[in-house]
Amino acid sequence: MKIRTVITFLALLSIVLLLAACSGAPTAAPSEQPTQAPAQEQPTEAPTKAPPTPAPTEKPVEQPTTAPESEQPETITLSLAHPVWFNDHDWTVTKIKEWEAKNPGVTVKLVELPSPDGPYREKLVLDLASGQGPDIYLADTFWFGEFAEAGYLANLTDYVNAWDDWSQWYDAAKSAVTYKDNVYGLNRTTDVRPLYYRKDLFEKAGIATPWQPTSWDDMFSAAQKLKDIGVKAPWMVKAGKVVGEATTMQGFYMLYLGCGGQLWNPETGKWDIGSQCLRDTFQVYYDLYIAKKLGGDPDNWLAGDPISNYRQMMQAGELGMIATWNGDWSGTFGPNGDFPLENRDEQLAYTKFPAQAPGKGIRGQDYVTISGGWAFVVNGASQHVDKAFDLLAYLHTKDNVISYYRDQPTLPGGLPTRQDVTNSEEWQSLVDDYMLWQAEELVPLTTFRPPVPEYPKVSEAIQSATETILLGGSVDDALAQYQDDVIRIVGEDNVTK
Repeated sequence: MKIRTVITFLALLSIVLLLAACSGAPTAAPSEQPTQAPAQEQPTEAPTKAPPTPAPTEKPVEQPTTAPESEQPETITLSLAHPVWFNDHDWTVTKIKEWEAKNPGVTVKLVELPSPDGPYREKLVLDLASGQGPDIYLADTFWFGEFAEAGYLANLTDYVNAWDDWSQWYDAAKSAVTYKDNVYGLNRTTDVRPLYYRKDLFEKAGIATPWQPTSWDDMFSAAQKLKDIGVKAPWMVKAGKVVGEATTMQGFYMLYLGCGGQLWNPETGKWDIGSQCLRDTFQVYYDLYIAKKLGGDPDNWLAGDPISNYRQMMQAGELGMIATWNGDWSGTFGPNGDFPLENRDEQLAYTKFPAQAPGKGIRGQDYVTISGGWAFVVNGASQHVDKAFDLLAYLHTKDNVISYYRDQPTLPGGLPTRQDVTNSEEWQSLVDDYMLWQAEELVPLTTFRPPVPEYPKVSEAIQSATETILLGGSVDDALAQYQDDVIRIVGEDNVTK
């Protein structure tokens, strides 16, 4: 009985052990883990668990209200300085707005600088030197050498060479914006300098009109007759430092070219500081303002706004004659000008400026003039040269240059730099006899200022010398001061005494 009980117990124990082995352990050994599904297949083992929702900042591409960064519109602000006293300021602003509409995301911010030329340049140079200058600005072309050397101008040569319109520029106009074979700006017009005179005053003084002087003596003679009938300023020549380059280009140079002067010799690289022509030029200043008192009160050029002063005097019949910018005919004295003459064509006339004597002018000419003009340029430090040039190209298309003449209240005085504009029937239908006279009579006589970096400083020395005379100094005083200044600027080895 006892044996049977033991046997029965052992049999039951065997059965229990066998069942335990068949059911398997609830926890698998580490060596058995590879039989589980790979990591990427695990979600199929728990289909009821939703994947976590990512935060909006983790996947911006899934936000339907925000475009990818690569598709965002480009946002650029271009700063542009345009002289507010220029007659075409309103027209330029209108064209800039047109361009903005064609270039979404680009805004042009207008920067206002002081006027006229001298203060404008001074503030502009300060801004450029401090790295705060505008992306685009208007520059007188005689600044190009100095500004290019200082890094204030972006080189636009590759841009214009890839632009078909550039082939339409006259070669002379191209040269005005070129320095050391590189192009630094776009110029819409160029200019010349005629001699304006009050025809009604001349007739009152017994001088026959139309009048064409053939020498400086003719001009002094006419000035004396005007003085005799009480004209306050018979013959003005621009002078002094206040009007800046206007003194040099429209005053000094018109006389100096008339006696055959060459300020800088491109073959020798030397500057004239002692020629007889230079002395003769300063002598005219002395005779007009000091000795013969034919130029009006010298104080007119020493303070305030001398440009407005002479224009107001011409309007009032107090000025007999002056050589100046060709744009004054329409932009200043025309019906819609700043100082309109009620009967301009009966009161005012224009003529060529004579050499000191026939044949004594530059290149043996009987008459002289000089050209310059302003141009749009791009700051050498601009981060947006591509867009800046695109705006400049738009402002200088054939259609827009014609619009420049057609759509302003006053006909501009400058001559187009694009030959396809000059040759177009529409432009020819817009201009007057004065414009055609300039093209035929003055352009063949013209010359340009020295395209070298030292010129602006030499020009300032000229302005200071003329101011010395305005203040009562002698010709010798002015000449000595000029010589010292130029030697200091260019060095004694680079002058001709």
